Amino acid sequence: MLEVIEPNWLSLMKAINKQETIDDLMELHKEFLEKTLEQCLLTTPAMIQSLTKLLSTCLLFAEQLKRFVEKTGIADDTKIMKQKREAMRRHLYRMEKVKKDKASLKKAMHAQRAERKARVQKQADIIDRELQNESYKRMILRYEAVFDDSLDEFMKNLRSKVGDKAHISNLCIRLDFNGFVSKRSGKW
Repeated sequence: MLEVIEPNWLSLMKAINKQETIDDLMELHKEFLEKTLEQCLLTTPAMIQSLTKLLSTCLLFAEQLKRFVEKTGIADDTKIMKQKREAMRRHLYRMEKVKKDKASLKKAMHAQRAERKARVQKQADIIDRELQNESYKRMILRYEAVFDDSLDEFMKNLRSKVGDKAHISNLCIRLDFNGFVSKRSGKW
């Protein structure tokens, strides 16, 4: 949106000083609003609906991943690791200040690395177990299918609006910059 609103706003500000009447100014403002709404894809109900569906799918998937992280306890482990890391840093700092021998410092650092490696392996095992779960696989496939359908619908709507509109053509190219969408769907 920033790529649409800011250039249009700057054009409006530049043109304002050239207007002679209030009617000219109002017309200029009306053109600014129409152009901005069109370039933000907010003038066609079908476009708004397909974009909303696509974004809703993304939000639902993000919420599902949040639940996954909570269920596996990864977030809790990450907090604990962060606290332990900070405690170890404070401990190592104190050891350096009182100039403990290097062997003690090395031993403490080695113990911290070993503990971290064990926690990371535990998390990896939990995640692997969850990823092998059939319900998780079905959920991912379901979201993928809904997202793909929503993306196809959005891109079809977007491409139908291209015509002589450079901003929409540019958006299509940017959304499919690596050809993934067009190769996958082959529909347009």
